[in-house]
Amino acid sequence: MSAATPRPNPLLLALKLGRAHYTTIVVAATLAGGLYVYWRGGPVFWVNLPLAVLGAFFAHVAANVINDVYDFRSGVDTLAPTRDSPDFGGSNVLTGGLMTPGEGFTWGVGFAVVALGLGAAIALSAGWGVFLPALAGALIAFQYVAPPLRFGYLGHGLGELGILIAFGPLTVAGAAWAVGGKWSWGAAAVGLVVGLNIVAILYCHHFTHPEADRQVGKMSPVAVLGKPAALRLAWLLPVLSAGTLIVLGACRLLPVIALLALVAPVMFSQALAKTKADASIEGFGNLTRAAAGAATVGGAVLALALLVARLLGW
Repeated sequence: MSAATPRPNPLLLALKLGRAHYTTIVVAATLAGGLYVYWRGGPVFWVNLPLAVLGAFFAHVAANVINDVYDFRSGVDTLAPTRDSPDFGGSNVLTGGLMTPGEGFTWGVGFAVVALGLGAAIALSAGWGVFLPALAGALIAFQYVAPPLRFGYLGHGLGELGILIAFGPLTVAGAAWAVGGKWSWGAAAVGLVVGLNIVAILYCHHFTHPEADRQVGKMSPVAVLGKPAALRLAWLLPVLSAGTLIVLGACRLLPVIALLALVAPVMFSQALAKTKADASIEGFGNLTRAAAGAATVGGAVLALALLVARLLGW
């Protein structure tokens, strides 16, 4: 008689559901926001930087978990051909029956509470106003899939705009507030570059299941435009990312060395150039992973450039 299959660790399952391996993008964005304050020469609460990174990690995982719970309930993840992928469509945790939607939602709320606790610790030195960008970002992430707005399902670019704001200006400027104790419009502007790189991940992900999106009424750009037109439109993202970065450098809102972060749109463009409209699901999955890699590298290079520029007096 064979031994019963051991039940997977619930925490590890929840982290898998939240695609924790993709949180490198928000960790890099948070580091960039914190180090932007250091580069500008303002007062720095260094103890808040690791707290902000941890808070961003748990907030991102919470957002991914809640997103997948609502997508599963809508039926899109069940219909999607990527439902068994470790990266997409519930990460096979919900679609594979390894966790119920209710359990997933509970874990999502739990991760959000941890992020909230870390925010409270930051607020002791940075001020309670630091919660403003954090709560705004959380609200956008929740309403992406949850009622009453569900603007990710309304689609037509609204989902991408929301993610751009939440993971770009709000994340980077929120980290700057945590480390510097006040809101920074300069950091928010830098967040546009970060946000555009991150939006590319979501945009490419839509190519893996446009038919499923249409069936449940989730009007993503790919579901609305079709793959050929949507793939052509995707080129706008690296162009905007590179253009914004160059403008910020020209306006001295970033040091010249920060232009090294152009590596992100270049990396994404290279992957985009290799992808055809009739590519397989695996091909579009690879494009999505390439976008995630580019966003992580771009954010990390930006953060490192800010650190080096300050140390060298640039």
